[in-house]
Parts: sequence; structure tokens; C-alpha cells
Amino acid sequence: MDHGKIAANNMLGGSTPVTNIPFFWTSQYGKNLRYAGHGIGVDEFIFDKCGADEISSENPTFIAWYGCKNKVIAVATLNQDPVAAQVAQIMDAGEVIKVDEIKKIAESGKSAE
Repeated sequence: MDHGKIAANNMLGGSTPVTNIPFFWTSQYGKNLRYAGHGIGVDEFIFDKCGADEISSENPTFIAWYGCKNKVIAVATLNQDPVAAQVAQIMDAGEVIKVDEIKKIAESGKSAE
């Protein structure tokens, strides 16, 4: 989470690359939206309703997984804290989350557990 410090340093002549996983979050009107990763090159998308039959305004929740070549490259969540932060940590550590594994979990309805 050093983007600001790195940007300032680079504006002053430094050349430090940004290497951590991009992460965005906002909380508005009682809803928590999180995004982690870099979604360029997406060739697979999994929309997980986290065990719900449908998404409703009373209890909105989901995890959206973005994949490329069977590797998760980004995730967006609504009211599913701390999933996006955990995924960012896993990706930052250089570990790979397989899209096939996520599909199995999402289809089983056990992602909400």
C-alpha cells in the first residue's frame, strides 16, 4: 500500500517500480466493495452469489473472480470481507489460485462458509 510514497519518490527523480497487488475499497450506504488484482487479459469470469439463490437489495453479496489461463488475476467482492484482502495477500506472496478450484467451490455453494 505504498503507491503514494512510490509515486512521490518517482516524481522527484526516483525509479522505484510498483510491484504490489492493486487494491481498491469503498464503503457507502452500508455496502462494502473491494477489488484486488489486475484484470487485464481476462478469459474466464466466475460470479459467485455466495450461497444465495439471488442477490437482493436487502442482503447484497457476491464474489466476482477474474481469471486468465486458469489463474485468478483479480477479484471483486460486495459485502464479503475480508476475501479480497486475503486474495491480494496470496497473490502478493506469488501463490497461484486456480480458476478450476474456485469454480468447484462456487458451484458447491460453500464459498459463504
